[in-house]
Amino acid sequence: MIENDLVFLGEEESEIQEMNAEADLLYSKLYDVIEEAGGWVYRLKGEGEGQGYSYGDGLMSVDPTLSPVQRFRVLVHERAHDLLQHAKKPTRDQPLEETQADFIASVVCGNYGMDVSEDSAHYVVGYKGTLKLVRENRDLILNTAVQIINEIDAV
Repeated sequence: MIENDLVFLGEEESEIQEMNAEADLLYSKLYDVIEEAGGWVYRLKGEGEGQGYSYGDGLMSVDPTLSPVQRFRVLVHERAHDLLQHAKKPTRDQPLEETQADFIASVVCGNYGMDVSEDSAHYVVGYKGTLKLVRENRDLILNTAVQIINEIDAV
């Protein structure tokens, strides 16, 4: 019994390593997409920025200490903010914007086999996002997710 458990743990560790390698590759591809479009990703975490931040005009930061999967999720989230031009809006609707960006990240990550839905749900609830907002913005969320997936797959 213990021997079988050790084999299972070894397989699970191998899957985690493969997922981290895939997430690193996807992060690099999206990073290249952003730079090619004239943007810049700061790898330094600024005070009060949490895991990432989108400043607008393609400028964003991502906490480099995150796991590869989380780093990719956060970069997709910030790319979504940028594509939707949230930083340029004179009046911000944080629950709406964070719900849009994080569900876009969840769809993109899910496309590549990464289940971040639990992280997204906790994140969105923290910003007072609701499933109603998700339903009302379904087309925008899906279209933006497909745009980001196409950008990554083109690299």
